Parts: sequence; structure tokens; C-alpha cells
Amino acid sequence: MYVLPTSLRNESRIIELIQKTVIQPLDFVNVVYFAVNNIDHLEVFMPEIQIISHKHRDLAVRSEHNPILGKHMLQSILDALSAAYTFIVGILIDTEKKL
Repeated sequence: MYVLPTSLRNESRIIELIQKTVIQPLDFVNVVYFAVNNIDHLEVFMPEIQIISHKHRDLAVRSEHNPILGKHMLQSILDALSAAYTFIVGILIDTEKKL
């Protein structure tokens, strides 16, 4: 389940869009990763753009929503990566102490 960032709680239209969409942060990360790996070959990425565009149209996402959605999805991803890093480092430190 996707946890809504506190900073989004006053953005009622954005909240509505997030609740309607099936794209969650992991899906977003996968799309970004795919785009980065194909940045020199955007024709490979265009089918994904078409899918996203259709979803946005169906959800009535307006162009001014994209920066807000992107900002908060990126922050959520950063928060998740930070938590994972902290967890992994804790395990690493404990393991190294036992050596």
C-alpha cells in the first residue's frame, strides 16, 4: 500500500489522482529506470509513454499536475531508498562486528 506523503495532504486533486491510479512508486521507479537505460533510443521508450499518456488522459491528469505528482513520488522513492539503506547498513555493521 502506498503511504501518502504528509506534504500532499493539502492537494485534494492530486490525492484523488493517486487514489485512482495503479502506478505506485515502484512502478514509477521502473519507468524512470527504463527511460534512463534508453535515453539514447527514445523510440524504445515511446510505447511506455503512450501507455502513461492514455492513463493520464483517462484520469484527467492535467499538465500542471505532473510536476506536483513527480515531486512527491520522487520524495517517496527517496524516503524508501533512505530507509532501505539505513536498514542494510545496520545489518552490515552488525555483521562486521561479529567478524
